[in-house]
Amino acid sequence: YLKKLSKYGFDELPIWRDEYDFKVHKDKFRLLTGRYVAFTQSATTNNSMLRDLIPTNHIWINDKVAYDLNIKKGDIVEVSSAVGTIKIKAYPTNKIHPQAVWFAHGFNSNPSMTNSYQNGANDNEIIEDRFEKIYGCASMHHTDVSISKML
Repeated sequence: YLKKLSKYGFDELPIWRDEYDFKVHKDKFRLLTGRYVAFTQSATTNNSMLRDLIPTNHIWINDKVAYDLNIKKGDIVEVSSAVGTIKIKAYPTNKIHPQAVWFAHGFNSNPSMTNSYQNGANDNEIIEDRFEKIYGCASMHHTDVSISKML
């Protein structure tokens, strides 16, 4: 509860509003990013011993959606947003919502990280620049993407 939020047009105590529920076009997916449990920050993707556990990142896509798109595990897919396009290996799974995709942050991001550069995909290349309205921090889970299998 923050009384001064009302001064700026926000709820003093955050409440759920229907407009917070995301909706994506039927041919798009909401992009989510995160980290594999073995990695802490981007630089740890360069650690050779950790990369023995997880050598690269894959994009998680709902297995039923992947089946409909003829995408199999390990297939290279093109993921495009309003700001960019990347290529990444697919990982069909029932662990992700049909309207969302996920892949780990920290791969292919910095040429000085010789083990992880040009390995996997960099989420920063496709995330749109959006900011949370109250605190001004980056809203990294508001990008919609399209996916197509590379031939």
